[in-house]
Amino acid sequence: MARAKYLLWIDLETTGVDQVEDPILEVGMIITESCPPFVDLFQGSWVINPALSGSDAWDTRLDEYVRNMHTVNGLLNDVGNPEVAVSLGVAQQQIINALDNFGRPHNYMLAGSGVGHFDRRFIETQMPDLAKWLQYPNLDVGVIRRAFSFAKRDDLVEFGTTFEGADKPHRGLDDVQDHLAEFRLYCELFGNIPTGEEEAEAIGA
Repeated sequence: MARAKYLLWIDLETTGVDQVEDPILEVGMIITESCPPFVDLFQGSWVINPALSGSDAWDTRLDEYVRNMHTVNGLLNDVGNPEVAVSLGVAQQQIINALDNFGRPHNYMLAGSGVGHFDRRFIETQMPDLAKWLQYPNLDVGVIRRAFSFAKRDDLVEFGTTFEGADKPHRGLDDVQDHLAEFRLYCELFGNIPTGEEEAEAIGA
């Protein structure tokens, strides 16, 4: 498969972890180029009211923890605001319209933190038309973070966090901006790794 021309950074907020039963409540999205410095081309955020797509009992899916989290961060208030929230179908089409301004289906690699085991499942189930635009591989910043942890480099586990030690807000665009910032910092770190020729020069070979 050809190299992705663009990275599609996405963070979803949902009522839970079941991609069939738990509706999407928010999508935060950034489109970037796929080469350093990963220039932003587009940013967008969509609050989704599942009731607009016929899911009248969607709020029964919220457990106490998730309900409190999305009450504190204002998402549930936004979901109930007709001036802010849209249907899932409208959100999906607007996202696709944004993608169509830059590339074509399969030009995009899904990127973010946890996108492989969480966000992609929800996209494929609830936004199948969007899923058609994605290449098969994912770019998961969370995997890099965990790799550093397993390597006993705990000093790098929070390397890219931009919330200054505070809990992440669990709002789509805020979180995806953090994931992108984290990845950019990791890439700077990787860029400082000497090449084979540089290592040879350093030891006088």
